[in-house]
Amino acid sequence: MNYNEQMKQNMFLNAQAREKAKEEAEKRRQANDTQRVADSAGLARKEIEKDFDTGTALGKKALGDGLGRITDDADVVSSKDLMRTRAQEGLSDKEENALRDKGLANIQGGEQKAQRGLNASLARSGVRGGAAGQMQVELAAANVNNRRSFETDLLMNDEATKRKAELDFANFSTKIAEFDLGQAAKEKNIMLQTQYAVAQLGSTERGATKNQIAQERAAEIKNNGCHVKNTKVKLSTGAYKKIQDIKIGDELALGGKVLGRGEILTDEDMYTKNSEVFTESHLVPFQGTFIPAGEHPDCLKISSNSANIVYPLFTENKCYLTSFISGDFAMENYHKEEREWLLEELKNLKKA
Repeated sequence: MNYNEQMKQNMFLNAQAREKAKEEAEKRRQANDTQRVADSAGLARKEIEKDFDTGTALGKKALGDGLGRITDDADVVSSKDLMRTRAQEGLSDKEENALRDKGLANIQGGEQKAQRGLNASLARSGVRGGAAGQMQVELAAANVNNRRSFETDLLMNDEATKRKAELDFANFSTKIAEFDLGQAAKEKNIMLQTQYAVAQLGSTERGATKNQIAQERAAEIKNNGCHVKNTKVKLSTGAYKKIQDIKIGDELALGGKVLGRGEILTDEDMYTKNSEVFTESHLVPFQGTFIPAGEHPDCLKISSNSANIVYPLFTENKCYLTSFISGDFAMENYHKEEREWLLEELKNLKKA
C-alpha cells in the first residue's frame, strides 16, 4: 500500500470519526460562548447591585436641598391664609382696597420667588425639555388662578360669594399640591436616572462580549488563503507541479484528489516562508494546529495592500504539500479543534 492510499485508509476516509470530532468541537465552542456571556451578565448584575447605592447617593448629592416645595414658601403660605380668611369672612370696601394692594404685592412677590425657586431647581437638577416645560406651565397656571381668585374674592360680601371663595381656595390648594407632587416626581426621576445608567452598563457589557465572540468567529473564517503563481505542489507520484497548472482530479501527496482550483485577485498582505509567497490568511502548521501566516512567527511579511493573483486549492483532505504542509481554502472554515485533530492525524500517519 503506497503512502497516499495508507493516508486515505487511516484518516481521511474515516468520515464518522471526523464528523464526531467536528460535532464535539462545536459543542465545546457553544458551551464556552454561553459561559462567557453568562459570566459577563453575572458580573454586570453584581456591579449594578453595588452601584445602585452609589447612584442613589449621587442623585441626593445632585439634588442638594431638593427642588423646593411651594408650601415651604412664606409668601405662598400668606396668600393661602388670606384666601382662606376672605372665603370665611368676606370683605368690606375698606378692607377690599387695603387687601387689594397688599394681596397683589404678596402674590406678585410669591410668583417671582416661586419662579426663581423653580428656575434654580431646574438648573440644579438638570431637568430639561418637556418635563421642565410642564412644570413651568403648572406654576404659571397656579399664578394666573391665584390672581383671578384674589380679584374675585375682593367682591365677595355674602354667603354665596363666600362659598365661591371656598371653591377658589380649594382650587388654589390643589394647584399648590400638584406643583409639589411634580417636584417630588422630578426628584425621584433624578434618582432613577442614575440607577438606570448603571443598568445600561450591564447591557453594554453583555453586548460587547457577544460582539467580541462574533469578531473572533469571523477572524477564524477569513478568505483567500492561498499561494501565488509558480508555487510547486507535490503530487502523489513524488513529482512537483506548479500550482496554476494543477487540474481537478490530480492526486496530491497528503491532500488526496484535487476537487477544485481557483484564481483570485486579492489585496491581502503577502507573506513568505521557505521562499514561497502566500496571503496573510494562508494556514500554516504551528504548535499542533494551523494558524494564519500573519500570526506565524516564521512567516515574514513582504508586501501590503497590493493586488496579487493567488490560486486557492480545494482537496479531499483539506491540505496540500509544497515545502511544508498548508491548509487548503476550505480548511479556513474549520474550527480550531478540527484543525488540531487534522494535524494530529497527519502526524500519526507519518509515524505509521
